[in-house]
Amino acid sequence: MPKEPDELIARVNILSRTIQHDLDAALAPTTLNASNYYFILKLGTVDEMSQETLFKMIHLNPSNVTRRLAQLIALGFVVKRRSDEDKRAWVISLTPKGRRLVPMVRRIVTDYEATLTTGLSAAEKVAFKRMLDVLNKTEKGSEL
Repeated sequence: MPKEPDELIARVNILSRTIQHDLDAALAPTTLNASNYYFILKLGTVDEMSQETLFKMIHLNPSNVTRRLAQLIALGFVVKRRSDEDKRAWVISLTPKGRRLVPMVRRIVTDYEATLTTGLSAAEKVAFKRMLDVLNKTEKGSEL
């Protein structure tokens, strides 16, 4: 049987959808999901950050980040205010309610990643991370 032209892409997509589904289920008690938990973890490492910094850190389209932040603000996990230094810029931070989620989200994600990679040896995990880094670097440099 001939190799499918999208064999690798199809496998990555299947894995991505499975991870999203599983994370959505695991995160359900927090009211977060696979699309927005990452914001809680990133904001949980600082007192506050500019929205521009978050755009760069998360590697999503700014409009997607803005939409997800609006969800988190509506849930009472994040606050957004104008920067004192640059009134055109926004500064975001976790509310006390959002901060309380950080340890739980960290544990859920850590446990899920451990379960997902349980069939890999320590060396295979390191190699897999390297491969992902190479693919991400290659993709960022490509112009389709």
